[in-house]
Amino acid sequence: MKPKLHILLLEDDLADAELIAQELEEDGFAFSLTRVQTEAEFCRELDAGPPDLILSDHGRPEFNSLKALEITRQQEPRLPFIFISRSNNLGMIVEMYEHGATDYVFKRDIEYLHTALRGALKLPSAETSLSPVPARFEPEPPLPQMPPLPPVCQPVVGHVSFCPRCHQAQDESGRLARLEDYCGGSMEIIVSRRLCMECD
Repeated sequence: MKPKLHILLLEDDLADAELIAQELEEDGFAFSLTRVQTEAEFCRELDAGPPDLILSDHGRPEFNSLKALEITRQQEPRLPFIFISRSNNLGMIVEMYEHGATDYVFKRDIEYLHTALRGALKLPSAETSLSPVPARFEPEPPLPQMPPLPPVCQPVVGHVSFCPRCHQAQDESGRLARLEDYCGGSMEIIVSRRLCMECD
């Protein structure tokens, strides 16, 4: 029998929870999904035994998902934590990674969830049936130091491709920059999640 992933889902929208479960089933994952909505429920499940993976809706007003990530990192520093958001605002994505998120998936691009999940669990991308998942995950080796880049620090308008592996962004002109270098309060951009040439 295939081992099942134990996934803890922080999601208050039942329809979105069902959509996530359906996407994982269609991608061939064997899993059990526990949905929680409150901080008390979340902490109870985490205390009962850490799951293999946490998926969290980012737009929850009742229990801040960044608070959920903070609680997780205090108890389980290496536990994969993936945000699922209806927004792809660049500042929000930067904030997620600064707080220690493993990855994020834009809800309108939910078909990329399996890619984020396999990356978080270090599963081969071509594999559709899961091999046993270790109880704890080894930390990723540090990324090579990137040469310093001149700060952009200006509003960006247009299409930006973001690499979830090295956390670099590329704008429409082909210019590479760290995601953090794109700043400003009124960025009207579209962010696409795509591996860069060096990471592909």
